Parts: sequence; C-alpha cells; structure tokens
Amino acid sequence: MSKNKQLIENEITKDGNIIGIYHKKIDDLHPRSLKRVIENIGFGNTDVPVTLKGVKHVVEIAYVDNEVDVMILPYSEYRNRYGKSWVELVRL
Repeated sequence: MSKNKQLIENEITKDGNIIGIYHKKIDDLHPRSLKRVIENIGFGNTDVPVTLKGVKHVVEIAYVDNEVDVMILPYSEYRNRYGKSWVELVRL
C-alpha cells in the first residue's frame, strides 16, 4: 500500500469508516496537497482543489454509508461536469 493511501486510510478509519474507491493517481500528490486532502476528511462530501505536476486537479471526497471514496480528476473535466470555477473551489 502506498504512503499516501495509508495516510488517507488512517484518517478515514478514525471515524469508524472504511476506504471505498481510491484513485491511484492520488499517490502522486505532493505532501502539501495531500495535507489539504487529509484536512478535509471528516467534513462530509467535499471537493479539494490541488495541483498535480503543475496541472490543476480536484480531489472529490464522497461519503456513502460508512465508506469514503477519494477520487481525483483533472480540473477541466470537473468544470465540464459541475460548472464550478477554480476560484469558487479555492474559496470553499
């Protein structure tokens, strides 16, 4: 198991939840971006703006029953799907 996944899973299990969907691309996140993702676990469904190798991405954290899904997608795909601007995401 990767270090990033282990850190995220440790945070998720603190509340008695389990990790559901996990995108392996999250393993490539820089420690600063990973910290922002971990800080947002435990607050329900949320979207965390991050950069991955200089490219804007969004990490979606979704709670389904006792499972927590942690998924990443390019910002352009996120914008097309949900219509939120980068500025709106950064302010959340």
